[in-house]
Amino acid sequence: SKLCNVLCGALHVLTRVLILRLGMADTFRLPTWFVWVLRAIAVTGIVIMLYLVKLHYAKDIGGNSICEFGAGVSCEAVNTSIYSEVVGVPVSLVGLGYFGFLFLFTFTKIEKNKLQALFLITLFALVPSLYFTGLEIFVIKSICVFCELSKLLMVIVLVISGKLLMNRKAKISGGAIFRDVLIGVMASGVTYMLQIRANESDYDLTELAKCMTDNGVVMYKSSLNCTSCERQRQIFGQAFGEIANVENEVADKPTFVRIVGGVEVWMIEGLQSPGQLAEFAGCQDALPEDK
Repeated sequence: SKLCNVLCGALHVLTRVLILRLGMADTFRLPTWFVWVLRAIAVTGIVIMLYLVKLHYAKDIGGNSICEFGAGVSCEAVNTSIYSEVVGVPVSLVGLGYFGFLFLFTFTKIEKNKLQALFLITLFALVPSLYFTGLEIFVIKSICVFCELSKLLMVIVLVISGKLLMNRKAKISGGAIFRDVLIGVMASGVTYMLQIRANESDYDLTELAKCMTDNGVVMYKSSLNCTSCERQRQIFGQAFGEIANVENEVADKPTFVRIVGGVEVWMIEGLQSPGQLAEFAGCQDALPEDK
């Protein structure tokens, strides 16, 4: 189709950029199994990434995704965290781009230098992916099984393409590999700085949080299976410490109650904006301007 021709043409231009850096193109026969393995990996990766993109934009799954395996193993917690985006673009969408590229790659005429380009592109993409694995382990403290499965697929692409290049005496120089890894590390550093900057709140919600507590508002939350509770905490940032909150292990969404004279008189459930909470608590005057 015309669309396929356009996409394949774009892929051809992309790989040629690396080919010009690697030298003249050589055509050699690749085993049929290699092409079909790449296609299977690409399709699997596309399905995984489409699901993670959907999960990222879901407003409140409430721990019911197919990738929830208890505390510390949650695709939802990872893909709805503040670290699931870079300059507003979901990380899973970037992964979808890689596997889409891989799928289209299998329909081009595979030359030696194109295979070398695939190896370097995959290696480059894998380095920042490991940065996100580090975030899962040390910062988010929850593992996304589907995310790690996608990285395993990338490792398989790296291994089999590298093995074929070695068997055909078309190895990539150590210098090229070093530069590729170095650029990947630099990309990880830039990603980290962009995420830190993006997650710095332009508004101080401390006064709102204090007013909510003074007016008898209490938040019931769970640190185990409530990803929207974590998102609510992220909205307030450091000011969240000023909100009266009670741990409730069975909660699957944030619940705010307003207590007057020792009696719970109002209640709202689910992820709330600062404006909604200000109205609920009678704290409109404590809300920052334009918030």
